[in-house]
Amino acid sequence: MIDATEVQINRPKKELANYSGKKKCHAMKAQAIVTSQGRLFLWISL
Repeated sequence: MIDATEVQINRPKKELANYSGKKKCHAMKAQAIVTSQGRLFLWISL
């Protein structure tokens, strides 16, 4: 299973690098992948 979400964060100094046009806020993206054996992999984009 794969799922991803955007998590709202405080405005960083490099303002445009983390701005989400979709959410209209500053955000970072997190994606979780779970294998059929139950292993969890987490990827976070800053």
